[in-house]
Amino acid sequence: MGIEAQAEALARTLPAVAVLARARKNETRFLASHQMEAALRIHRLFEKAQIRQNVTMRYGPKVSGLRGNGDSVSDMAIDARMRLESLLTDLPRDCQSVLRDICGYDMGIHDVEQLHGWPRRSGKIVLRLALDLAAARMGLSPLARGQETCGTRFWVQPGAMPSEIG
Repeated sequence: MGIEAQAEALARTLPAVAVLARARKNETRFLASHQMEAALRIHRLFEKAQIRQNVTMRYGPKVSGLRGNGDSVSDMAIDARMRLESLLTDLPRDCQSVLRDICGYDMGIHDVEQLHGWPRRSGKIVLRLALDLAAARMGLSPLARGQETCGTRFWVQPGAMPSEIG
């Protein structure tokens, strides 16, 4: 996904992160593309994990899940919760909370700074560090690198000649 497409996806899903992803006049972006991708992946994991509370009312009949009652969690949500937990457990506590609050619960950076009692403009630095650590855990890096040495592969044996079908 290109940088502009990432910025558009961030603007739709994570407005607080999208502000940091924009390039300003004669300046580079505050967040690199691997950090933006990490934010999008964490947001998608939160969506799949169904951690947020529902704020709308459902008027239709209660659909029962595979486990019997209607409040059961799907296997996809359980898998997403386990992946999210394994991603966040090794990060420092402040990084965990920033990623949960901003990428998961769509809080603004200013709100997170007030919640934690941090000085102004420090939330974006912690977010950048947290996204960098999360991106490294996901295998994302600022530069795309291939294998150092990779031999040429053929689908036929060396020296093979085509034969007529007879």
